[in-house]
Amino acid sequence: MYPLFLNEALVQSFVFYQAGSLYQGFVLKYQIFKLVRYFSVLEREYAINLALTLQRQQLDVIITASAQRYGVWVTVAADVECEGVRLFPQDTFHPSLNAPSPSSVANEPVDQPEPQFEDSSRRSLCNTQPG
Repeated sequence: MYPLFLNEALVQSFVFYQAGSLYQGFVLKYQIFKLVRYFSVLEREYAINLALTLQRQQLDVIITASAQRYGVWVTVAADVECEGVRLFPQDTFHPSLNAPSPSSVANEPVDQPEPQFEDSSRRSLCNTQPG
């Protein structure tokens, strides 16, 4: 028997935390499913083979389908390696991920140039000294 196929447009997914990781999930008939992996439409066979393999292990499996991809989902209770949710794409720079620790920069001098103002009215608004 084949796993249940659902149109991905009918699925409202969310992100949840389980055992130290974030996962994508959705609810169907009072059961939470988590994403195992997405496949491109060209990898349809791989998605179906993975779903059938998981189903042979007595797991509840659902495949979601859209024009761009297939998703293989299992119940939350399944002990299956799943794709975790990435908060930032790997190629995206995020300053907090590469920032030095506060203790490593605490004793370093800060070289900041004095602000240059072109408009005298702006200078008076920013000037903190009386006068």
